[in-house]
Amino acid sequence: MIATISTPVSRPVLAAIRMRKTNAADVRAATSLVEQALATARAVGCTGVLVLHGDAKFFTTEICAAARRAKTLVSLPTGPTQP
Repeated sequence: MIATISTPVSRPVLAAIRMRKTNAADVRAATSLVEQALATARAVGCTGVLVLHGDAKFFTTEICAAARRAKTLVSLPTGPTQP
């Protein structure tokens, strides 16, 4: 898993990296990755609104809570819905 920091006027910068021990769908280490990336963004001087983007696998209560603790907006899809 990789987390990046970017702004409208800069290129993305790596903020956090985690190697997975299991399959790609496993998000067990994602909460600590999100916490580290958001802390890094603030530590390097990001003072504006932070927005967490991720795929549907990141839509968990733990990740949303981590983003909320960091006063970060969340933009995560909820996955496909059944008709």
